[in-house]
Amino acid sequence: MKFKKLVLPVLCLIPVFSAAAAPDVPKKENPYDKFIKTTQSSAEGEFVSLYQAKGNKLFMEFSRKNVGRRFLAGSTIKSVSNPTRVDIGYKYEDPLLLQLELEDSVVVLNKPNPAVSVRSGDPRLLEATRTSYRPILFKRIPVKAFSADSSRFVFEITDLVNDLVNTGVVNATKDKSSYSIEAIKSFKDNASVTVKQNAEIKSKQGAISFLF
Repeated sequence: MKFKKLVLPVLCLIPVFSAAAAPDVPKKENPYDKFIKTTQSSAEGEFVSLYQAKGNKLFMEFSRKNVGRRFLAGSTIKSVSNPTRVDIGYKYEDPLLLQLELEDSVVVLNKPNPAVSVRSGDPRLLEATRTSYRPILFKRIPVKAFSADSSRFVFEITDLVNDLVNTGVVNATKDKSSYSIEAIKSFKDNASVTVKQNAEIKSKQGAISFLF
């Protein structure tokens, strides 16, 4: 008796599972980029950049590499509605010498103590000087936002600029409602802000408009 080989084809079905594509998750916008989009005008410079926002608010962008640097801040009368009471181009207060430091998320503006100057690299002498001749705190300002790489940070300077505006007129009261930022500029090693401010004077001449 002869046997024949019978070959039966075998079909194997192997299930293949495909992972469903994950839904696109919207990328969270960096607070710094979000802030930049809300600004109305800007002036970018090598030392600092300025940003004007809604409501006559002014912000400064500073680089971490410049933390610890000292700079002068002051105001000069550029134009006035009554030149008999003030002198155009005159600074009625000496500029402030300020040093910017960064503590976590707070900008610290200090007035350096000019009573002593140390050129020695002796750490003990430097520490004794820091302890005995501390700088004077001028203002603390919270950081508004850091850039994505944290190399730059933005903070508000509206109050700082307003404090620097000095009419030079005795018994003059600044009208806060008239305060407005007219122009901002930034250059290689300095920046300027043009501010318009009315002041009420206790005299028959009435209010005087100033441009700083």
